[in-house]
Amino acid sequence: MFLVLVAVTPLLAAILGLFFALGFWNTFELLFSPWSPSLLTVTILFLVVVLVTIAFYVIIVGRWQTSRLLKEWNHQENCVTVAFLHPHCSAGGGGERVLWNSIQALQKRYSFVQCVIYTADPMENSEKVLNGVKRTFDIELLRDVKFIHLHSTPVLSIKTWPLSTLLGQSITSMWVGMEAFSSFIPNVFIDTTGLAFNLILFKWLGRCKTACYVHYPTISTDMLQVVEDQTQAFNNAAWISNSVLMTKLKVLYYKIFSMLYSLVGNRSDVVMVNSSWTYGHIKEIWNPRRLSIVYPPCDTTAFMIPASNSMMSNHQLRVVSLGQFRPEKDHEMQLDILETLLHNVRNKDQYKFVFIGSCRNEVDEKYLAVLKNEAKRRGLSKNIEWHKGLPFNAVKKQLQNAMAGLHVMRNEHFGIGIVECMAAGCVMVAHDSGGPRMDIVKEWKGHLTGFLADSVESFVNHLVDVSMMTLADRQAIVAAAQDSVSHRFSVGSFHTNFLRATEALFNV
Repeated sequence: MFLVLVAVTPLLAAILGLFFALGFWNTFELLFSPWSPSLLTVTILFLVVVLVTIAFYVIIVGRWQTSRLLKEWNHQENCVTVAFLHPHCSAGGGGERVLWNSIQALQKRYSFVQCVIYTADPMENSEKVLNGVKRTFDIELLRDVKFIHLHSTPVLSIKTWPLSTLLGQSITSMWVGMEAFSSFIPNVFIDTTGLAFNLILFKWLGRCKTACYVHYPTISTDMLQVVEDQTQAFNNAAWISNSVLMTKLKVLYYKIFSMLYSLVGNRSDVVMVNSSWTYGHIKEIWNPRRLSIVYPPCDTTAFMIPASNSMMSNHQLRVVSLGQFRPEKDHEMQLDILETLLHNVRNKDQYKFVFIGSCRNEVDEKYLAVLKNEAKRRGLSKNIEWHKGLPFNAVKKQLQNAMAGLHVMRNEHFGIGIVECMAAGCVMVAHDSGGPRMDIVKEWKGHLTGFLADSVESFVNHLVDVSMMTLADRQAIVAAAQDSVSHRFSVGSFHTNFLRATEALFNV
């Protein structure tokens, strides 16, 4: 249906827009000559008619599709449909853990809720997807979930927008949202992947109640600072950071985008964020009416083993890195850390880095292949284990067998993997920024829970310190860390806080 919509709507809208614009021009000339309208006026009128026609057509198609699907699903009159926009719901990352726990919480609390997911993942067998959720996250749902397959998500690829990525992806995300809207219009719309521009689409055209769970602001003052300081980063290429003119243009671009981002974000009925760091940025940029910190669900109980029973007594320093294989996680820096560490120690076989993660798409697969080739080129392969797409129990075993955890992403919004490492008995070494600094790796009851670092050298120094600690000292850190995360981060806490934040959407 969306493919027909794509083919017909622009043509119909253009014909109608041209008809009205030309008609307006001719009529105006006859009545008010010589004060004929400018070409700009006619162009604006043409665009307005085109947009109104598209919106009207999308609403009609969406209502028809919704009615058809509700009949197909044997929809009850008192049922409330809650739709999540999550293009890669099977990816196996922290965002997907939030998605599936949100659905589980809603199903446990409300018997009248039917959850729907807009996704680009193949959905020929929904039972297979739910089995994958059980396998990856150990999450079991009470009722079925409906899937709406999206075809337009390739426009969100970073390859489509090598320049002006933020604005390009945000605008085209509305095209994806329009496909979702024309396929099914829910009672409640929840964005869980940062496609905030769709909030106004569903709120204004669909009259839906809206909510969003923000993992990471699309733009932040930290990002703006990186550009203003002309610092090279994964989102600030050298050809920009080395040019004063390009830096000024990018700062202007960021400020304009920040204004647009604020306009769409603060229209949401409910806004949830995953950390104190994200809260501060969203509060500053959006300033929404309802803003809550809802820490991500971390199954601390499942990972927990007594500090005295952990593998810390093993003489091999196994350092585990848990996170999706994508550039933001900065695995290149982790290779730098390993290389520097091996240069500074005598017994190189004593150290093993264990990389555990998942790939969302072909781009991530290529990134992982590049990492493996780089590790081989540097002669690090024998000191590295790569694990992609491990099931939940295998991940738990790897974490429990490690002595230390490593997380180097700068301004990580929260860090579910960090919490899981700490719960499993790893001495954590994380980047001194974002969620790790503000929420996770903090002193607990006067005791250290891990270490923070901000450079290759400081990471290496902390890892060496961990390897040289006495067993009693390591056990003291692990015990404090486990006590900290078990009290502050858990699946139960997420369910409680998520339901409290969203109850206004269900008139409870």
